[in-house]
Amino acid sequence: MKSSGFLEEALVAAVVAMTRHNRQANADFGHPAAYNPIAPTVKIADLRNNLDMTRVADPTFPIRGGH
Repeated sequence: MKSSGFLEEALVAAVVAMTRHNRQANADFGHPAAYNPIAPTVKIADLRNNLDMTRVADPTFPIRGGH
């Protein structure tokens, strides 16, 4: 993703801003994202992708301890 171009660098910076790092306090988690103008748009796109059930081969299969 970091290969070349401004767009790729901007996306990487937005993803890093929206990523919780090890031992990061809840109060500090959203702070970097507040200063990245495209971070909310990137996060919304990520959430929409995660909610897309067409990408799941067997949506009835329990994942991560699901019941």
